[in-house]
Order: sequence, then structure tokens, then C-alpha cells
Amino acid sequence: MTELRLRAGAWSAVLLPTQGAAFAELGHAGVAVLAPLPPGADSNTAVTGAFWMIPWANRMADGVLGTGWNLPVNRARDKTAIHGLSRDRPWQVLRATADQARLVQTVSAPPYAYRAMVSVRLDEDGVRIAALVTNHGVEPAPIGLGWHPWFARRPGQRVSFAARHRLATDERLLPVAVAASPGLEDAEIDSIEGTDAHFAGWNGRARLEDSILRLTMRAGGTWARNLQLYVPPHARTICLEPASHIPNAPNCPALAPLGPLRPLAPGASRSAWLHLAALH
Repeated sequence: MTELRLRAGAWSAVLLPTQGAAFAELGHAGVAVLAPLPPGADSNTAVTGAFWMIPWANRMADGVLGTGWNLPVNRARDKTAIHGLSRDRPWQVLRATADQARLVQTVSAPPYAYRAMVSVRLDEDGVRIAALVTNHGVEPAPIGLGWHPWFARRPGQRVSFAARHRLATDERLLPVAVAASPGLEDAEIDSIEGTDAHFAGWNGRARLEDSILRLTMRAGGTWARNLQLYVPPHARTICLEPASHIPNAPNCPALAPLGPLRPLAPGASRSAWLHLAALH
């Protein structure tokens, strides 16, 4: 199955099971919520749609994941392992109806062995997203998860969310220090273009609004504490990425308490959920 089309009320979505279960489209009443993925485009390189970050989110320095763990460096220009493994592999469709879908993926890529499951459900109240990852290995493993949406950017758009800390980064965008931060309140997107920053102590709520659409995000489980904000320069997108941990967490022990990537015992699971609602 090359794509899944879902619809309920004013909401519509397109998922791509063979392309990492990525979102190709998400819209409300004919308005793009996510920047649509162009036909035939790679969901991992295009700055559109949305993809899953499993079994880690954002960057790990030099492909090192704590003592004795090595990951593929898939961002050669800054020597980092970024956004996990699941987005590069196909998923199986467990269940699909007109308004919801559940997909599963089993990955064996030493040092990782895990099973991931994601679900997407549309209804009149919004979009409900859930993710679950289980360690299928024989030893504890640092397994986390995140979601990377490319929200459509429009003139006059503003973003709001509350947090406690903002991480300062080096030239590779790896955390090196922390400062107190209340988050952002009605910050104009144009004024923060180029920002790529991680916020810890997030309260799991965010708002993105313009003259056409008011979008609210509510996250729970392991997504209720850490948020990555990315506003690509010269692009019509903005990313609000809930994650279970800070970037490079296993390699910066002084900052890791702000969002640790804790080992997951064999057979144990980690879960997260997200709800998006919209008003015109």
C-alpha cells in the first residue's frame, strides 16, 4: 500500500506506509496544516509533511550513544546521527479505516532491536496521534521517540508555548549550556526565522496561529516535557517537535536531567501521544 487517505469532519490526512509512515498531507477545512509533500518527494529530505523520530530524536554527536553504542552518522556535514532509524524503513498497516490507521514496524539494526507502533485518528475534535516503542533486545537500550512536523507557515503567523529552560548549542547544534526561559508568547515567526532551539520544562501545550488558522497542540506521555523549535530560513514551514529527550542526551550528562534518554529494559515500552485541534 503506497498511501493511506484518512478523513473525518473537516480533517484530512495522507500517510505513506512505505516511506517511514510519514505524513504527506494534513489539512483542516481545505487549509494546509502541514506543508504538503510534493508527489514523489523523499519524506526524509523534503521540508514538508511529518516523520517519526525513533529510536532517538534529533542529533547525537559523532554517532556515539553513550558507552559502547555506535550509530550510523547520517548527517555527514556535522558528523551527527540524526532523527533515528524508523523514518528510513517501511511500516506495515495493521488496521485502516476511513478515519484512522495503525501501523507497526520491527527493526533489527544492532545495537538496536525494537518494535514501534503508531496510530493516527481523525475526528471532529482534531487529530490524535500516538506512538509506542518496545525494546525487543536482550539488554537495556536507550530508546526514545519524537515527532517532526513541518507545519505550513503563513504571513503574520505567531507561536506560543511555555517552558522553563532553553539550551544553548555549538556550531553542530549540540547542547552546551542552559538558561532559564519562559518559552515564547505570541512570537512572530518572521522575527525568529533561523531559530533551531531546544526547550526543556515544556508544559506539553503550544499554539500556532495566523489570520486563517489557529492550531493548538497538546502532548502527553514522554512528549510532555521537551520541545524542539525550528524555523528554517527562506522556507514556508515551522517545526514544533515534541521529543522524549534533549538532543545528544547520553553524551552530555550535565544537561541530560533536562530530558534524559533513559535505558529501556528488555520487553519494556515507552509511549507518547499528541492532539491537534484547529479553529478558523
